[in-house]
Amino acid sequence: ALVYRSAAARLEGVDMGEVKSLRKLTERVTTERRVLRYLREQDRQKDLAIFEDSLPYCSPGTPLLLQPLGDSEGASPSSAMLLDVAPWSPDEDIWFTALCRDNTLRMVTVSEVIDVALDVPLVTLEPGEFEAIAALLPPKHQWLRDGRKSLYASERHEGSEGVASRIPELPTPSEPPEVLSQQNRVAFSETQVKEHPLGSREDAPQLLQAARVVAKARPSVRKLAAGGAGAAEDDDTSPAWRGFQALSACLEAYGMLTPEGNVTDIGAMVAAINAENPLFVGVLLISTPELDQLGPHHLAAFFSAIAVDMSRPDVFVASGPSDVVLDLVEQSVDTRDRILAAQLQHGLDIPIPLDPTFAGIVEAWAMGVSWAELLTMTSVQEGDLIRLLRRVMDILRQIPRLPYVPNDRGVSTALRLQSRRALTLMDRFPVSDDVTYTVSEEERLDVSSDGLETDMTLPEGQIRGKMGWSEGEVSEALGSEDMLFDYTADASQGS
Repeated sequence: ALVYRSAAARLEGVDMGEVKSLRKLTERVTTERRVLRYLREQDRQKDLAIFEDSLPYCSPGTPLLLQPLGDSEGASPSSAMLLDVAPWSPDEDIWFTALCRDNTLRMVTVSEVIDVALDVPLVTLEPGEFEAIAALLPPKHQWLRDGRKSLYASERHEGSEGVASRIPELPTPSEPPEVLSQQNRVAFSETQVKEHPLGSREDAPQLLQAARVVAKARPSVRKLAAGGAGAAEDDDTSPAWRGFQALSACLEAYGMLTPEGNVTDIGAMVAAINAENPLFVGVLLISTPELDQLGPHHLAAFFSAIAVDMSRPDVFVASGPSDVVLDLVEQSVDTRDRILAAQLQHGLDIPIPLDPTFAGIVEAWAMGVSWAELLTMTSVQEGDLIRLLRRVMDILRQIPRLPYVPNDRGVSTALRLQSRRALTLMDRFPVSDDVTYTVSEEERLDVSSDGLETDMTLPEGQIRGKMGWSEGEVSEALGSEDMLFDYTADASQGS
């Protein structure tokens, strides 16, 4: 009660509407910063996976950029060169020896590597210099730990000064586009807080804390005032109920639910999507007009980026997809980040896959590449490859059947048509058969891979031609509505 009275006294004379708007803005800043940390960590994990695979095979003299030593607070990253895999390891990880530009010998794991400059020439080593530096490495008991996954030698030897002076000064790698974009959002949100009428007040944090105390205590105060003292109902505070409220708030923000909790027509369409993140897929379908312009092989390749979450650093893929597919995936990053931010703002952690690793494989299969040739394009095993292609087909076969939304606010007729074409192109043995996975004749649409154009590298002998479909073909197909909607009609009527 004393805490409640103190908080209420602090809020006297303050416009509660302004406190509420300031709270929303500060929550937005917190969410945007959390997304920024997430994106940076995601990018860092990708780099570490690459370093883990490549460093053991790099040549001595490969330029590296290392984290500064732990006892060098505020120091810049250290330019160094790789020597070799360490002759011993203090734990189960792989350790590497390196010579820094300041002539310090270090032992590090990939977690201490910021960049491997494969585009920079190797540091030139004269005959015998590598052996001479290796002989300077101290024994186990003389290495010093800097507090992280890094060891260093306290003594700097004259014998390695000449080589250390030839190590180039490496710049810190630039942030990826999605991180730079998120940084701008953080800066914009912080500016909004500063420009708020209460944002410049020194006691703004205390006002927000007081408002939280009052809001949390108000139901109990009212209950006590009414003579019904007791704890709040468990249902209102259970994790399941809070999760339901968070999900409802996120869906309401994207127009899937009304403020009263009713499902909108767009919400009904999204609810019919079976995917890892139906909201992301639904928003892409209704807000990406470029999908209508894709050829069926490109459409299949694009949907592989949102349907398949099987990326591993050890996977080999011989060719990426066409540029038009990669451009559209890059364009979709902003949509993914916005939905991710909305989810995090409401306390939700639902994965949003967006990875074009296998898009080239899917495009090649839709282009008519044989199964034997497709297997030469990737290291993925046959069973995993079939499962991957079937997941793309699962998305494609859903699109024509999604509920219609009035006033052209849902999935376009052209996209429904092209999805059936893409499904037909992918409907080949052994991906589909008569037992484990079948596509009905009503779902198919007669189409040939002949005449489709791609700028990806296909196996020898594959035919290339004009991309997509002519305007006349699309107009004629769009005019045949029974071909799109009548799934009980004879297959010959839909072709």
